[in-house]
Amino acid sequence: MAQAADPLPKLELPSYSGNVQPVDNSDAEVHRLTESAELGETVSVDLDATSVVGVTWDGDDPKSEYRVKIGGEWQAWEQMPVEDGAGPEPGSTEAEQAKDGTEPLAVTDAEQIEFRAENAKADTTDIRIEVFSTEKTSADVEIARDSGTEPAPTPSEPILPSPDAPTEDNELEERRAPELGSTSNNSYGETADTLAQPVAPDAASVYTAASTTGLGRYTSRAEWGANESKVRCSPSTASENRAVTIHHTAGSNSYSESEVPGILRGYLEYHTSGRGWCDLGYNMLVDKFGNIYEGRAGGFDKAVVGAHAGGFNTGTFGVSVMGTYSSSPSTAALDALEKIIAWQSATWGYDPTAKVTLTSGGSTRYASGQKVSLHRVFGHRDVSTTECPGNGLYDKLSSLRSEGKKQQDSVLPFDVPGPIGAHYRAIDGTNVLGMPTSSQHGGLRNGGRYQSFERGDIHWSESFGAHSTQAGPIRNLWKAQKFENGRLGYPKTEQHGGLRNDGSYQSFEGGDVHWSDATGAHATWGDIRVTWGAHGYENGKLGYPTSREHDGLRNGGAYQSFQGGDIHWTSATGAHATWGGIRTEWARTGFENGSLGYPTSREHQLRDRGAYQSFEEGDIHYSPATGANATRGAIRETWGDTGYENGKLGYPKTREHTGLHKGGAYQGFQGGDIHWSPDTGAHATWGGIRSAWGKTGWEKGKLGYPTSNEYKKNGVTRQDFQGGYIEWRDSKAHVVYR
Repeated sequence: MAQAADPLPKLELPSYSGNVQPVDNSDAEVHRLTESAELGETVSVDLDATSVVGVTWDGDDPKSEYRVKIGGEWQAWEQMPVEDGAGPEPGSTEAEQAKDGTEPLAVTDAEQIEFRAENAKADTTDIRIEVFSTEKTSADVEIARDSGTEPAPTPSEPILPSPDAPTEDNELEERRAPELGSTSNNSYGETADTLAQPVAPDAASVYTAASTTGLGRYTSRAEWGANESKVRCSPSTASENRAVTIHHTAGSNSYSESEVPGILRGYLEYHTSGRGWCDLGYNMLVDKFGNIYEGRAGGFDKAVVGAHAGGFNTGTFGVSVMGTYSSSPSTAALDALEKIIAWQSATWGYDPTAKVTLTSGGSTRYASGQKVSLHRVFGHRDVSTTECPGNGLYDKLSSLRSEGKKQQDSVLPFDVPGPIGAHYRAIDGTNVLGMPTSSQHGGLRNGGRYQSFERGDIHWSESFGAHSTQAGPIRNLWKAQKFENGRLGYPKTEQHGGLRNDGSYQSFEGGDVHWSDATGAHATWGDIRVTWGAHGYENGKLGYPTSREHDGLRNGGAYQSFQGGDIHWTSATGAHATWGGIRTEWARTGFENGSLGYPTSREHQLRDRGAYQSFEEGDIHYSPATGANATRGAIRETWGDTGYENGKLGYPKTREHTGLHKGGAYQGFQGGDIHWSPDTGAHATWGGIRSAWGKTGWEKGKLGYPTSNEYKKNGVTRQDFQGGYIEWRDSKAHVVYR
């Protein structure tokens, strides 16, 4: 069967393709200025770079106002963007460390800003003016220049009107590379030679944004210069994203494209250092030029919980358009939102025009625990008492839903039809397997089909239906077994985790594959698998398999090793497990090639915590007092005649020793010995008669080997030997020679 290259890669973000090289914005810096303020006091701050400002406090909202000086003239006082229900989930660790404050305000074209508190009677303490300023970097300029031509803006209402606000013409000029060969410096100290070197068709691009399947290109956190040391805690994740929440950031619409990365750096610093949040609140941001930016860290293949709509962060993807949108956003921004909605809804498998019921975690509109029916694409104002995302953007939500649905199919690079598609959706395939990387292929064994995805495959057969195999050790082993054409055949279940020691398994047509971190992945099938199952699979004494099944043993046998022992099989004996002391003793005899042959029974429990196991040519008995010892042949039969371990001899305490006088052998037991020779057969000796025989020199003495067991004659206990007999009478042993 034709398969995609293996092993399949795990989706990692951001990703770059071809000769693309990400821009290096690691030298971007953000400078923080904090000014304390009192009610009734006006605080003035000089600005000389792109800045994000905000006000934090303890207690009541002081209703902060601001005004900016642009071109030497003070503008009218405006109210700071008020806290509008954004923030972490109530009751979360992130919320416990959060501080009250305004929304961040982006200031790009002012030389000075003043703040004052309108609510002079507020019960407010610790008012802080937070200013985060960042210089434009050469990387910021590269990002803007690479983005293409700025779309003509549609009317909007900027909060910070500027007599020198960039026009379409001067914005395009900023984005245009200097002429090749020019050595004049631009406003950032870079020359045309350093910023616009010729690029051959096969050479790496100066800058191209990161990309992810289904969404395409975006600007990653590393590219816009996120300072990851400011992230205060690891991201929380939900099981899935069920909706998209649309926001606007509020603040100025007069920013240039190359100022956007600096604004984002300011947002990150204000949300973390100023407000005490874990990270940037939004999952993703869009500028008025239609560029898409990565927000909160954690990866787009996970349902990362943001801090964009308190009480409704979990299971929603928060997207904010940068600026204030009382009027409609630009066509470019709307196009970007449609693309994000199509990508998110396709990724998580829902219809963006449908509704969903979410449970409030506690917001300014809905009490905690209240179930709320919402559009799958809703505005922030739908769950909080806020104007966000502005009337102009909110009025576009219906068309965004419709256009997002139209684009859903184009998000998936290949169609996923039929039973494979149904299974893909049933298992939340975009989350489990990622996007499809091929069309469906037929012509497999028994009329089967398969389709490849970023992190695995789905195979379908008439007998077993559709099941996925996920990239990783279990699928790698199945591949090594020649996929559906090998002994395992088609998958008949999904991969299941949660086994002992965090193991996992998957069942196939011809057996199972089990994996644990300690043992790796190994297949079990046939009678060996059945026997392993009878012992409790990985939870039993054998534990996980540690090897494949090995065949080619004597008489067509096979074996497989496990953490706690082995299972051996032949067609004549079946499959039986060996472990512990009995297995060690069997190994001493040479396993199946030794004197005992293959096991013919499982291990059985006996008295005094003993055990035994039968083999083709004998048994092995174990007790804590004697260890494990094999018995076989005539010695074993004689021991059996005495009652095995329950008789007078008890458990064997030695192995069988050969090489005695005249080719004899013996074995020691707890209560005596059994001696054997070709001429006499096997007979047991114990007690006083055994002691007396020993004094004569055992089998080398004048009595030679025993020729009988003990018996009664005329009321006297007697045992015969080759050279006479020993009687036990009057509490004494009497030796009689012939």
